[in-house]
Amino acid sequence: MYYHFDYVGRPKSWKSANNNNLPKVYKELFQTYERGADRIWVFNVGDIKPVEVPLSFALDLAWNVSRFDFDMIPAYLEALAARDFGPEYAELIASGLLEYSHLVGLRKFELIEPTTYSILNFREAETVLGHWKDLAESAEQIHDSLPADRRHALYHLLTYPAKSGYLYYQTLLGQGQNRQYAFERRNSANTVARDVLELFEDDYDLTQTYTHIADGKWKGIMSTPKFDMGVADWRPSSRDVLANLSYVQQRQDFDYGFGNLGIYVEQSLTAYRQARICASINPSLPTEEGLSPVLPVMDPYGPETRIVELFHRGDHRKPLPWSIDNPYPWLHISKTSGTLTKHTPDERVEISIDWSALPTNYTETISLRVTWEPAPYFELLHIPVSNLRVPGDFTGYPESAGLVSIEAPGYQRSSSGSVA
Repeated sequence: MYYHFDYVGRPKSWKSANNNNLPKVYKELFQTYERGADRIWVFNVGDIKPVEVPLSFALDLAWNVSRFDFDMIPAYLEALAARDFGPEYAELIASGLLEYSHLVGLRKFELIEPTTYSILNFREAETVLGHWKDLAESAEQIHDSLPADRRHALYHLLTYPAKSGYLYYQTLLGQGQNRQYAFERRNSANTVARDVLELFEDDYDLTQTYTHIADGKWKGIMSTPKFDMGVADWRPSSRDVLANLSYVQQRQDFDYGFGNLGIYVEQSLTAYRQARICASINPSLPTEEGLSPVLPVMDPYGPETRIVELFHRGDHRKPLPWSIDNPYPWLHISKTSGTLTKHTPDERVEISIDWSALPTNYTETISLRVTWEPAPYFELLHIPVSNLRVPGDFTGYPESAGLVSIEAPGYQRSSSGSVA
């Protein structure tokens, strides 16, 4: 059996940080063993140091397959951490290693693109990025709490992989956010582009730190380029490159008929569509049909809050006071007025509902008036509200906003053998 922990080939080469998910490694190696490949296992590891954890795991598995199953992976990592760092740190370090394994298992680093995780839908990109942020901060805290003579060891095992992964995700998802903001003509597209360039430099600084710790003991091991122009060419990048950043002209006003304030509502392309309009054809004040901001349905079984973002899309030298009129006492809006400026070009507003104050079976699309200066600019923000309730004896997963989401452990019944 020949198995890759490091990889050069199609669809995309990867020779940098560890991107192996331990449950997947176990599944594939155990299936190999079960099918009779139980004499010679060959592992392609490239540089051993970045893949120390999955390689150690695989070698221990090969030594005694019967000791392993999916449930013992956390205990294995805790034993590894206790051996190298002491039992008082073992649980925290093992938890970090397991979370890292989970996050790299979502999508291998080399196949992540700026559009892999959605900026628009279900807060997907910011949720994934939040997990990486939590891991990087946790790894840093553990690192700082260790005795000085153990910190270099943890740096290459957990601290660097966690911080490097976070920076990698920040950079690529930042490109995706910049792309979306530029489509919407947000002034903040330029800020995001500058932030991405800084992250690109921060990543190289982190690599240089790895190169110089322990008097250069691991010099060059993590210096392999990892940023490329895309994923279409399988060959590894010869030098890090950051591509496809977009900028808007910040001293220019938006189309006069629509005004300088844009409204983004989650899971909607209306702000994107308004970037290309024909003022003599497309109605405004308020907009209609595909240009009008409409939130996903709000109901008791969906997210507690929905997101609306107000953003400046005109001459950044002109402050933009705004307000939202809310005549509904059961509708909660986190902020109903403010001013968009050069330094604060975006404002996120969260909308929630006190369902106990609504009549059962209330179903209506309400409209909130959003105004901004100069008069008479305004827009209508539409919110479909549905207080339909399942029967009291209902068990299962109710529909919300046209979707039913069921986690795998929540199955209703399980059938063994073949099922027609």
